[in-house]
Amino acid sequence: MVELNPAEMVAVVNRLRRAQGQIGGILRMIEEGSDCPAIVTQFAAVHRALMLQRIRPAVTVAQFVAG
Repeated sequence: MVELNPAEMVAVVNRLRRAQGQIGGILRMIEEGSDCPAIVTQFAAVHRALMLQRIRPAVTVAQFVAG
């Protein structure tokens, strides 16, 4: 099991929840027929948020896989 200090865990969970909300927004935009550039902009924001989390040394994919 991966052990993180509480502050790190809160940061990870918050970032993932934010990305989850952004993805929900993208789905709504697609269902409502929003303009493609607006959808792409939101998709890029989700990508950036997830990439920022990936490079943080406190939590890596390797830690989760090894856990």
